[in-house]
Amino acid sequence: MLQVLRAAYGEWPSVDLDTTPLEHLRWKMSARDGLEPEHLVILVDDQIVVTRLRWQNRIQVGGRTYLNETGADLAVHPDFRGRGLARLMVDTWVPEFRADPKASLSMRSTAPEVQTMDFPDEIVRPINTWHRPFRWRAYLGVHRRAGLGALLRAPASWRWAIRHPRAEGLELRELESFDQRFDRLWESARNAFDVIPFRTAAYLAWRFARPEAGNASIVGVSAGEDLVAYAVVKRSGDVGQLQDLLWHPDHPQALPLAIEGAAHLLRSQGASGVTCWLPERHPAEQILRRAGFAAVGRQSLLAGSPSEGLTPAEVLQIVGDESSSMHITMSDFDWV
Repeated sequence: MLQVLRAAYGEWPSVDLDTTPLEHLRWKMSARDGLEPEHLVILVDDQIVVTRLRWQNRIQVGGRTYLNETGADLAVHPDFRGRGLARLMVDTWVPEFRADPKASLSMRSTAPEVQTMDFPDEIVRPINTWHRPFRWRAYLGVHRRAGLGALLRAPASWRWAIRHPRAEGLELRELESFDQRFDRLWESARNAFDVIPFRTAAYLAWRFARPEAGNASIVGVSAGEDLVAYAVVKRSGDVGQLQDLLWHPDHPQALPLAIEGAAHLLRSQGASGVTCWLPERHPAEQILRRAGFAAVGRQSLLAGSPSEGLTPAEVLQIVGDESSSMHITMSDFDWV
């Protein structure tokens, strides 16, 4: 499987790791938070030529819990492209999915074979890419490209960003692990959104705390003994990513502190800037702007197709409603 992935994508994985690519692949294929994933391959003459990992997590939609399952790392060996094997892999997955309906939120695949496939009436929600450079010239360039309004706000947001604001009664610090306080925060925050994947301590530990998952750092904001916000960041080369964040709805002032703490930590690690993903019209948008971020691009979140009958209708209805609130970040998919 690793040979196919590296043949299809060149360098795989394309992130800095302290472990081997094989260990990283085994982590991706491992059980998480009580879920036992299965993965698919296609063989030709006893040689693996197509792989597709299955990325699983739990998700809350409209107050109900669903299993969310989506494909990841679909790869066709270059010697076997153009034979319809990628389509065969996708179609092989469909009957099993129909027998056990699940949510299926996924980002649009970068695999060239998938880019040309037609998925009629697919429900799509936009995910904005936000970026904040740490160097002044790059900062002005990003805001210039984002538009005149963003450029006019840039000096003020830059000053706001470098002040490292503090909120009375809150404490910002780097954390070493995901403990029970993360579970309590998750229970307090989960109903603030119509759509939100689970963020239990067990899942976060699998996603970020294992060395084969990449080098992650955690910043937390506490009010007394309670964790009221956190952010998880990763750096690969000089690229910094704010991969996950969550905050207590009764402590909205903790969110800008967590974001600024995350940016400050990445900058101290040598990153040239920080990037994150959030759904369009996310409540954190204004906070990101005030912290010096600009919207620089857009991804596509795919939620399934009504005509295929694979995803529960109530999930499609809520996700497809543009007024529904969604909390989706990089960490909810296999973008390590």
